[in-house]
Formats: sequence, C-alpha cells, structure tokens
Amino acid sequence: MTAARSPFRAEAPAFVSALALGLALTLACALALPAIAQAHGTGSRWLEGQAAPLAVLFHYSTGEPMSWVAAKVYGPGDTSMEYQAARTDKAGVLAFVPDRPGAWRVEVLDDQGHKAVAETNVDAALAHSAQPGGQAASPLRSAALGLSILLNISLGLMLWRRTRASKPPA
Repeated sequence: MTAARSPFRAEAPAFVSALALGLALTLACALALPAIAQAHGTGSRWLEGQAAPLAVLFHYSTGEPMSWVAAKVYGPGDTSMEYQAARTDKAGVLAFVPDRPGAWRVEVLDDQGHKAVAETNVDAALAHSAQPGGQAASPLRSAALGLSILLNISLGLMLWRRTRASKPPA
C-alpha cells in the first residue's frame, strides 16, 4: 500500500511561485505608480491675496430663508456659463470668491419655481488676510495604504484560487 499524498504538498511550489509573482507585481505597481496612491489625498489652505469672499442672503417675502436652494454665480461678461454652481446653506446664504473685478450676478431657483437674483460690483481692491489651514495626507501614508490594499487583494485572489483547485470536480 502506498501512502496518500497531501494535495497541499503537490501544490506548494505553484502556490509559492504565485505568491512571489503577486508580491512582485504589487511592489512594482506601488513603486511605479506613486501618483495614483497620492491622488486621493486631501488638504486645505487659506488663499492670500485673493478677492474677499462675498456672501448674499436669499429669503422669501415672509422673511423665511431660502434654505438649500440651487444657486448659480455668473462673473462679469458671463451670461451662459456659470462661474460657480452650488446651494445656499440652512440660513439661505451663498458665499463665493470672485476672481476678477466687475459686475457679478447670483441666481437662485427653488423647487416651487421661486427665483431670486442678486447683483453686485466687485472692486479689484477687495482682499483678505489668511490663517494657516489643514495639511494634506502624507505621501508615505498614502503609499502604505495603497500597498496594503494591493497586497490584500493579491492574497485574497491566491486563497480563492487555492480553495477552488482543492475542491473535487462535480
């Protein structure tokens, strides 16, 4: 009588080579594509030397604020393409930072068809002082996260292939 061979021992060299290939591909992707790993980082900074932010309050004739209403901001000379599309806040306020002097127009339109328009002239001298803002996620942290995701996907695929190969045919 011959002893039964373990299915895992026969597949061990294939599994090791698949693992090595997966790790090599993961490492190559992580080193070759660092910009992709950093693409989802966030950050903020206060803009210095820019025009001062302008805020306008929209309300109904009853004094109730036009909360969460769709708004479009049009810059000087822009009649068809909006400079900014947004919504008013809970208090009916919309703020924007103009990028050039001239006549600016803000239009809001609610779901019932109520429309309001506000116009203002922006002087080139409007500017604000800045405070330090938040920082973006570090590139090393982003790269480590991307590498971890790729390694976990590779390991999951290898384990899934291994379990499929060890099942007896139906």
